[in-house]
Amino acid sequence: MKNVKCARCVRCGKEYEAVPNLTNCSCGGILDIVYDYDYIKAHLTKETLKNRVNPTMWRYRELLPVEETTPDTPLRVGWSPLYEEPKLAEMLGLGRLWVKDDGYTIGVLNCDLVLNNVLGNTDITSNQFVPLACIENDPYLFVVSKDAPYQTFEEFVEYAKAHPGEITVADTGAGAAPHLGYLALVQDLGLDLKTVAYDSAADSVVAVVSGEVQAAITASGAAVGQMDGGNIVPLAVTSNERLSTYPDVPAMGELYTELADMQVNSWIMVAVKADVDPEIVSFLQSAFAPAAVSDAYKTTQEGFFFQPVEEMSNEDMLNFVADQHSYYESLLK
Repeated sequence: MKNVKCARCVRCGKEYEAVPNLTNCSCGGILDIVYDYDYIKAHLTKETLKNRVNPTMWRYRELLPVEETTPDTPLRVGWSPLYEEPKLAEMLGLGRLWVKDDGYTIGVLNCDLVLNNVLGNTDITSNQFVPLACIENDPYLFVVSKDAPYQTFEEFVEYAKAHPGEITVADTGAGAAPHLGYLALVQDLGLDLKTVAYDSAADSVVAVVSGEVQAAITASGAAVGQMDGGNIVPLAVTSNERLSTYPDVPAMGELYTELADMQVNSWIMVAVKADVDPEIVSFLQSAFAPAAVSDAYKTTQEGFFFQPVEEMSNEDMLNFVADQHSYYESLLK
């Protein structure tokens, strides 16, 4: 590297030839790059910078510890703009919110975004993203107290029909996915239920234990402690398929034909904006897709009481998101 003199240890001062992957001194200190500023001054001028239109860090190649022949990375780095997002700030309860958007920022596309788009709380749509991999897709648990007069979901439905308006179901509010499970029970099964929103899934579970409410629709991770303690009982999951982590808990869709299409899930996809270069999208998908179904990630999911995700192609994910959008609309019509 003509623009670099050496790599110098910040601890002991020992100098090395600057070569790739050599980052630490034999003493354990970090190696700092010492640049040849005379060389850089001769090759990086105001006129040179003015003529470089590439809005990335590679515009300053002479100030980077790379060979002249080192190719630019496929991901753009640098010059990322900031945008003010007042609607998103309002949705998150913030005064002002600025979002860094370099066009390649990796984020998430999830059930809450799609739901809030259907509710009219945000103009952001799923079409503005390209999913890279699904990293979570779990239905919620419908839990009741161990002392409840119903110990199966069918018994709960019959009790609710015989006691209209007497049962209160806890969730985390109309802008969160668990509330869709409540709507399905009211609209598709015709149950006369009340609902109350809690700040968190854990709070809704505690409300069941304390007797404030008779049932809750919650993520399994928030309920597992009380279930293991024998204080609450899971009667069903809010889907037409069982949770692999709780195979003995029936799916609502298998118990009632009216709920055969039920898919009230907590789902998350790693995603990028739709205008990202297709080559970069392909590169990122090749990294995230196999990682999402790897044994190591399955172990991580199990530690949080999530079921392992199934491998989904880009088309599968797009179809799934579109189906979820339509399903949300049907419940909120």
